[in-house]
Amino acid sequence: MTITFDYFSIAISVFLLLLALISPWFSSMARRPRIKMADDIQNASENDVDESTCNSDSTETTEVHTPTGATSALPFVSIVLAVHDNACELEERLPQLLEQQYRGKWEVIIVDESSTDDTQDVLTRAKAKYPRLYTTFIPESSHYISRRKLSLTMAVKASKGDWILITDIDCKPTGNRWLATMAEHATDDKDLVMGYTSYDADTPAYWRYDRLNTLCYQLHRIKNGIAYRNVGCNLMFRKSDFIQQKGFIHNLVHLRGEYDFIVNEMATPDRTAFVYDFQAQLCQRCPADKTWLYDHLYYLESRTLMKRGLRHRLLCNTDQWMLHLGWLLPMAALAYAISASNLVVTVAATIALLLTLVTRLTIFLSTCRQFDEHISWWKAPWLEVRTVWQNAWLMWRHRRADRFDFIRK
Repeated sequence: MTITFDYFSIAISVFLLLLALISPWFSSMARRPRIKMADDIQNASENDVDESTCNSDSTETTEVHTPTGATSALPFVSIVLAVHDNACELEERLPQLLEQQYRGKWEVIIVDESSTDDTQDVLTRAKAKYPRLYTTFIPESSHYISRRKLSLTMAVKASKGDWILITDIDCKPTGNRWLATMAEHATDDKDLVMGYTSYDADTPAYWRYDRLNTLCYQLHRIKNGIAYRNVGCNLMFRKSDFIQQKGFIHNLVHLRGEYDFIVNEMATPDRTAFVYDFQAQLCQRCPADKTWLYDHLYYLESRTLMKRGLRHRLLCNTDQWMLHLGWLLPMAALAYAISASNLVVTVAATIALLLTLVTRLTIFLSTCRQFDEHISWWKAPWLEVRTVWQNAWLMWRHRRADRFDFIRK
């Protein structure tokens, strides 16, 4: 192998090094707002806030400052969720939902979608213990519209709260201040409040990475204009806006996508808050393989009706192109240089690969720390590369699926 300082070798080497410096920053995690979670901020401070109060001024939103426009009166919040054959989950989750510490007015409304197990018995016992719990049901005979969206619409219309906080029964709060922390951001200058929903530790690494990656894209959209969709099951919105937008009237036949449709239709520029606080976080039970698959297929169907999707997909596709170019071109150059005994290009390609690896790992680990996700560092390159092929497979599955798999017949 010889050292050859010809123009071609120098040009290739410079290009590879520039690519290694630039390509890692074409990723959702590199664009995410770099804000510490509120618990980290409080631990680093002298902790001069009275922890006995339910409101804290130390949390931050995507504007990177303390929320403004707050009123002295705490908002009346209605926690809403729909259930179907979830007796076991209700036994475990109801105390966590109904024993939240919040000084304002609040209620919990649960809609039973004609369960056939012991769901009604569990709810009856809980109502006797918790006076703020209200329940209703939808009949089995409802057709042609999504039962989940019908349930949520009924609950919202029956609620007394000014703000609606929706979640799913397979999610649990990380503590008893979830409601209070979310409500702190329900200020006059916000219409939507979003919190993070992580998967539990038993969930496959790629599923956790996929959610974190999707979240970072949405945080970028919130920070730089207007929210596109929701991530997880932790969303708060104004009842009046939901009624004014006529709820799910434009997508009522679609079985799922309720969180995404609410955000996509109700979001306006600079009026969405994301709560960077572990106390506002939910933990979702590891879904079954079929559930995870259908959640993604439902999104592919729902996005055909969602606004602002072209810009989102363009950004995702650009990131994937840069990701693969950042790995494949240096590998191809390295193979060529070794076969041609070109030491200059060999060294440059090797440095480019190492620089790409180190930069991407640094960004990945920093993002995991920010959202308290524990994913092994050595899996990061494979998880990133898997995304484009996983999405291609999902789109293939979606195109082969029957349209009636996604709508209420």
